[in-house]
This record gives sequence, structure tokens and C-alpha cells, in this order.
Amino acid sequence: MVARDLLRTCEGTVLWTGIESLRHKIEQALPAGLRSHLEKAESIFHVAAAPPTRYAARPRLISTLSTAISDNREIRIGSRTTDGQSADRRLQPLRLVIDPPHVRLLGIDVDGDGNAGTNHVLIDIDRIDTVQPLDVIFVPPAIDVPRILAALTD
Repeated sequence: MVARDLLRTCEGTVLWTGIESLRHKIEQALPAGLRSHLEKAESIFHVAAAPPTRYAARPRLISTLSTAISDNREIRIGSRTTDGQSADRRLQPLRLVIDPPHVRLLGIDVDGDGNAGTNHVLIDIDRIDTVQPLDVIFVPPAIDVPRILAALTD
């Protein structure tokens, strides 16, 4: 219940649909006594998460990014920088990092010649305007996500 409420920011997306589907399946399988206990437990916790439907206006964004990550397919994104400028970049997407209330894309920049560097980037998907999967498959490197995130946020 707590985890679901933390992800409420993704309401309206394919991720939220999956979470809700799983929740309904679990609740239907619970014995009546346990379901009653669960309903009582709902009154114990209050999760102050991001406003719901944050990504609902762009429900396919998370799905497109997820598919590119699982298929190891490079993408071209159009995004806005923190100062509002538009930026186009080519990336090898590695993970969607869920850090409530944010969902960020972790990837590696690809240069104009199509060579992946070692420059990891972390982009809030709120700033992504367009995503175009490319016909370029890559072999994802072994990564230590916590270490990379710590280095990017220092």
C-alpha cells in the first residue's frame, strides 16, 4: 500500500496500470479476514507523495522509454534544460530511476559519430518532450546504479 502510494505520481501511465492490476489480483486472492485487516491498515499510514496524474498527459512516455531500455535500443530525445532551452541528444538508455516524486532516465550520451562515451546523464522525464527509438542496438555496460547516482548528484 505504501509503495503504491509512493508511485501515485505515475497515475495514468502504463506503469500505474500494471501496479493497479497487480493490486487487484492480490486483493481478490486474500481471505476475507486478511482483507479486513488490510483495510484497517490503510488508516494507519498517510503517504505524502507527489500529486497524482503527473505523467498522465503523456501516458506512452514511460512505456516508450521502458521498451527502449529492455530492447537495448538507442533513442533520440528532445528535452528542455533547467534554463528552458531545448536540447536534442542521442542516448543509450539504461534505467528509469524512481525517486519520488521524480522519475528520471539514466543513460549514456552518444556522440555525433555514434560512439557511446562514459558520460552518464540523469534526465527528469518531466523535461523530455520527444522520444524517438532508433534502429541502433547496443550492449549495455555493467553498471553500479547507486554509485553512478551518487556521482551525478554530488
